[in-house]
Amino acid sequence: MRYADAESVYLLTEIDPDVADPQELVALENLEAAVAAVIDAKCNRTFDGGVVSSTRTLGYNPGLVYYADRVYIPESGLWFFGDFYAGDYSNPYISSTGLRNVTQVKAGGTWSGLAWPGEVTLAIDTWQLSFKRKDGWYQGLMIPSYRYADIRVTAEWEDGAESATIPADIREAATFILVDEWRIRHMSPAGEIGPAGLSIYLRNAWEYEMVKSAIANHTFRQMVV
Repeated sequence: MRYADAESVYLLTEIDPDVADPQELVALENLEAAVAAVIDAKCNRTFDGGVVSSTRTLGYNPGLVYYADRVYIPESGLWFFGDFYAGDYSNPYISSTGLRNVTQVKAGGTWSGLAWPGEVTLAIDTWQLSFKRKDGWYQGLMIPSYRYADIRVTAEWEDGAESATIPADIREAATFILVDEWRIRHMSPAGEIGPAGLSIYLRNAWEYEMVKSAIANHTFRQMVV
């Protein structure tokens, strides 16, 4: 399971994975994947996948709108909150995932199909990581002195192939939602329980404060300082 704690899910749903119907286990896994996908969408980020070091291309993003204490990116609808200095206002390159421990930044050249002949390695004092999140990752890189169409950044990226530690509150929220959604589907496909005339609608697990707080704590636009 991506986010939910499998042991807790099996306990609360009274499913024994060793003897359960394989189709039931597949249905549970599919439901968990759907829950995780909704959490990803609500948070504008993913939590699984670990750190991997590689080179990626970041394009110049001219659409930032600056205010005294925040920056808005129209293309993504995201806000960065924090104190921004002069360098942050120049030539932004925004990443869709967190990055850190940058070892090299290259720019220029023309792609030949195999390499970038003519590219240059930028000196470490000509670029800077920007839009730092509370968890220590950065969401952008700035080059105050010059504007390139795109840059190639070698760094650690948070959405790599290795497993990562899921935040405890996200794991708890995913477990709670999954168990509740599973129960709803087994008790009442119509979303209500009770005898005719006395039926009541089941609760909406997504509206519980524990779930809303976990999502708010990790929503991308709230993670930048």
